Amino acid sequence: LIHLLRNAADHGIETKEERSAKGKSEVGTIKLVAYQEGTKALIKVSDDGAGINIEKVKAKAEKVGISTEGLSDNDIRNLIFAQGFSTNTVVTDISGRGVGMDVVKTKISSLGGTVDVISEEGRGSSFVIKLPLTLQIIQALLVKVGDETLAISLGFIDRVIDYKEENIKKTNGEEVIVYRDDIIPLI
Repeated sequence: LIHLLRNAADHGIETKEERSAKGKSEVGTIKLVAYQEGTKALIKVSDDGAGINIEKVKAKAEKVGISTEGLSDNDIRNLIFAQGFSTNTVVTDISGRGVGMDVVKTKISSLGGTVDVISEEGRGSSFVIKLPLTLQIIQALLVKVGDETLAISLGFIDRVIDYKEENIKKTNGEEVIVYRDDIIPLI
């Protein structure tokens, strides 16, 4: 998300002068919206900036040996997710240059999700991330430690034992209990 937001600020939003010349407000807008749609979580990062310049992406693709012949505009836009692909020639402190959009897509894919780009030149871009919502309810044991309540997944619990406070011993300055000839440290 950070990379998408930085990209929108650095590559999407035009300068005040460029925005004024296009009849836009001098101040650009970047929106981050998240909502649930069925069994998916949708996260949308949108800007009202320049949009993706298809011809610029095509030219860069051809330059690095990627044929764009027969590709739709949408396929060409998605080339921005190719490893090391960038139409930017200047390294900035905000978003860098070409090391990130492929990482964004790879990370989202590893979570079982997808990322799509919707863009209209001169009007802005939207990146829509769809991630699966887990429908599994994890059974857990709630444990109070000091002022904190912790939930420990039952998958990590071998057994629960009942012990009395007088069974607590100290060894090397740490509290332990002896259970079936095993020394078990206390949290």
